[in-house]
Amino acid sequence: MSQVLDLAGRLRALSDDELVRLLRLRGGSSSSLKDFFDLAEWLLQPKHMANFVNSLPKSALVYASGEGSGDGNPLLDFLREGSLVKFENGGFAQAAPTPTPIGESDSVAGIHAFETLAAITELVFDLEHRILRDVGKQGISLADTKRISALTGKELDFVRAIFELAAAAGLITSNDGRWSLTTRSAEWVDLSAKARWQLLGSTWLELLGADASAELASELANGIALNQAVQNCFPLERFDALSRFGHVIAYAELLGLSVDGAVSSWTKLLLGGDPSGAGALISKSLPTTQSRIIIQGDLSVIAPGPLSTEDERELRAFVDIEQAGLASRYRLSALSISFGMESGLSADQMRATLQRLAGTALPQPVDYLLNDAAKRFGRIRVIEDARTGGCFVMSKDATLLTELVNDTRLKPYNLIRIDSEALSSRFARDILYFGLREVGHTAIRSDKSGSVVSPLKVIAAAAQKAESGDWVETVARLRHSDQTVSSGSDDESIMRQIMLAIKSKAKISVTFVGQNDLEQTFVLEPNGVANGRMRARDRKADIERTIPIANISSVSFL
Repeated sequence: MSQVLDLAGRLRALSDDELVRLLRLRGGSSSSLKDFFDLAEWLLQPKHMANFVNSLPKSALVYASGEGSGDGNPLLDFLREGSLVKFENGGFAQAAPTPTPIGESDSVAGIHAFETLAAITELVFDLEHRILRDVGKQGISLADTKRISALTGKELDFVRAIFELAAAAGLITSNDGRWSLTTRSAEWVDLSAKARWQLLGSTWLELLGADASAELASELANGIALNQAVQNCFPLERFDALSRFGHVIAYAELLGLSVDGAVSSWTKLLLGGDPSGAGALISKSLPTTQSRIIIQGDLSVIAPGPLSTEDERELRAFVDIEQAGLASRYRLSALSISFGMESGLSADQMRATLQRLAGTALPQPVDYLLNDAAKRFGRIRVIEDARTGGCFVMSKDATLLTELVNDTRLKPYNLIRIDSEALSSRFARDILYFGLREVGHTAIRSDKSGSVVSPLKVIAAAAQKAESGDWVETVARLRHSDQTVSSGSDDESIMRQIMLAIKSKAKISVTFVGQNDLEQTFVLEPNGVANGRMRARDRKADIERTIPIANISSVSFL
């Protein structure tokens, strides 16, 4: 039996959770995988098989090479039986342990973790307000990287790393060529700093691999640096910046699990399967939150220290970020106030939040802005055109529409005048909405009746659509395909199995309708298909048979 058939059977035996975990670690696109045969062929490609073998910890490599006993893992059994791993005792050189006191750098590690949590939170809020395009290998454009770098005060490489970490944690996902928030991101903004760190810590453990946690903890017990310990655990793996374990080491620094390789005191708890205990311990090294802001007459808002989750979420609903960090600077604007009103907040509610956090009366310019924004709210409405996939721009102010048509910054959107109160565009509603906001116009999204479409509802809908391509759905699709192939007589699935049997030189059991409309079953070795007929060798009768494919009702491998 071919390796494809063998591996497909073993993959089929895995639980859904095991399949999802395997596929997430492998990465890449799942859209082309129709069934377990596709998945097996994909994994057996030299590049993917090398990545899988290289990602195995030492104990798994020893078992896969034919030594020791295993835990019944079908994939390790596949490697072992196929002699696909060569491993000899003593064949992997290990560096001499260099003692590194655990916990000495906890305070620095806590700052690293805080900066990562804050930067990912900024990324989530940023995606609520604008479109970030998926640019392939880089993931995020240079312009967006620079903008987020300016907001966080961090280097470009840091921004790219937290972007990748946010994607690995399932907070963002690519959808239709742009990045979208997931339903998990909505949970993120409501979580405490401890809970946010635990989520990222669990993501790091998943990336490391559940089977390797104990081995890594054992290596660290020797007092060596975390990066060296990871390399000792995975002797065949690459450790460049783009590899899976390059990310494991980089993310450990971002999460405060290590500082320049020196292990933090909570790392052992995380590796021991206690993310809650680890989160409680690192919380003591995170900056303390406070509940006061400073509101200035120039419409800027200063937070001298980190805000609590509740205060941060309430304030961020209607302010724009200018600088994020231990001390953050925000700004009130017509655009930010309009966004808050789109989300269902009133001017009075925003005023109350500002007064509560500031503890003083508001400067007069802030009051004026709130009142003026309330009066102007909804002057420009963007409505979806379901018939064409484009949109309409509606306003009672004909002069304002003329301004939009003549605005050179909006030329790419091809705005066309329909009448005194409407423009049209071939671009989708959300694209034009964000385009208008980018150049300073306080547009809102609405339905045909004029009701405001809340950004929160739009984000939720986009998240649901984006997550439909997740590995969980891929596994469900594989299961459905497997059931269809096993129980149905679909011509496409039958042809696919016949072609795979020819390629693999495998025996199959074929049930078909023969002469006199009698159903017959033969064990055959297919060797060709032509003119709608299958040629196959019947070893039992020692003859070659030719069977119309249309007459075949089921095929199964032996």
